[in-house]
Amino acid sequence: MMRLVTNENDLAENTGRIDGTPHCHRICMLCDTYEVETVEHFLMRCSTLTVYRNRLLTILENKLGIIYRHLPVRYIMYIILGLPITDLGDVWWTRIATTVYQMVKYRKTLLEAFNH
Repeated sequence: MMRLVTNENDLAENTGRIDGTPHCHRICMLCDTYEVETVEHFLMRCSTLTVYRNRLLTILENKLGIIYRHLPVRYIMYIILGLPITDLGDVWWTRIATTVYQMVKYRKTLLEAFNH
């Protein structure tokens, strides 16, 4: 999670910045949206990760109630990343962190399969 927060990750937005790929070419290789693979895209919009995102949103709904549905996407993303906006408690952070870890692991598995 910390790698997502600090942008020290292997998402295309970050790796493209390092290797000089133009920003518009740093697209997500997992889905067909042709969006730049940012942290926000990875957590909130990548269609390949919908199952995991739904798990995250269910966790938030169970903890925060219906109110989260009215929050901007970026605010929900900040909550998922554990930025100091709200304190959900250790059990909820563990559930969120576990799901984000599963997303990262699944992404890595798909990209490895794609590259072979």
